[in-house]
Amino acid sequence: METVTFYCDISETCHDFLSETFGSVRAGAAFILNALPSLLANTWEEILTSGRLAPDVVDSLLSRARQEEQIVINFSGIDLAQIFGPKWTKQLGTLSWFDRVATTFWLVQQLGDRPIAISPDTGATSRRVGMELHKEAIQTSRLFRQTGGSTNSGASFLLNSFIHWHHVTISSLSQEVLSLCSRVLCFESCSQPQLSGRILQDRLARLGGPELPIFTLACIEISNMEKRKQKKTVQASPKLTASVGDAFRDLFPNANAGFGYVLSSFPRMYQLTLDTEIRSTFCDTELQELYRKSQEVGIDLSNPQSAGDAILLVARQSSDDMAGKVNSLSPFARLCLEVYLRTEIKDA
Repeated sequence: METVTFYCDISETCHDFLSETFGSVRAGAAFILNALPSLLANTWEEILTSGRLAPDVVDSLLSRARQEEQIVINFSGIDLAQIFGPKWTKQLGTLSWFDRVATTFWLVQQLGDRPIAISPDTGATSRRVGMELHKEAIQTSRLFRQTGGSTNSGASFLLNSFIHWHHVTISSLSQEVLSLCSRVLCFESCSQPQLSGRILQDRLARLGGPELPIFTLACIEISNMEKRKQKKTVQASPKLTASVGDAFRDLFPNANAGFGYVLSSFPRMYQLTLDTEIRSTFCDTELQELYRKSQEVGIDLSNPQSAGDAILLVARQSSDDMAGKVNSLSPFARLCLEVYLRTEIKDA
């Protein structure tokens, strides 16, 4: 997807947030602005499908907004009091901050060139940042620009506001939910802005975890992100047979690219497999029994040539029920089970 070099001004607070969270102000600003088009659209869809705004309320909102000479928005989205008055504001008060921002996004799209006033004015910023943006991100920034202002003012508003949306969203979550999500993500985060929230949403669904709004999921992913400035690469030189090296060259552009892909993805896939297959199939007692049996019969669980097969041989010497459970696992899950038994169960 093509990108365009873009500049806007941000506040000191926003600058510090991007630096601390992403390790790079430029990368953080680009990630957020490139993620917002899909997050806004998906949140508006959630609002409609979940019934957070009934159809008659949506129609009334648009009708009232069309009567306004200008639309006033702030960190928490459209100024509902301006359009609806106290009665309607109370009814719509159940919407989250980002729900109201997504509602504003939809309204501005419907109203075309209706003047926008930002209150409080977030234009008094002190740091200029450059980034690479997709066309959709620039179009979204243009929708949120101050009346008479440039697209840059819209981008400034979105970035300076995002730190408030993020803080309010994360603060509303329990430590239990945050811990679960961190474990599911295995301390990694989505590197594709257009998929923000989707990776975590899919993993939680497979685990039977809580259903959370897409923007909440995206904020958790961002909070869980390792600082890129601390992400140092490690030189690895695994000793492989010639046939394994040939296989990597067949599957990837080159062997090193294949090594990097497999090694980088394994910790996350291992943790996900433990959560979705291993722990849902075996209790702790059964896992301990498998490890004891492997020691008893002398079957090595650390030989890569027999990965996934060795544990099946161990299970068959334990019981028919155990063999059935192990056989029901995917080959990769059996490999993960072997790793788990010789590392975590061994030390238990």
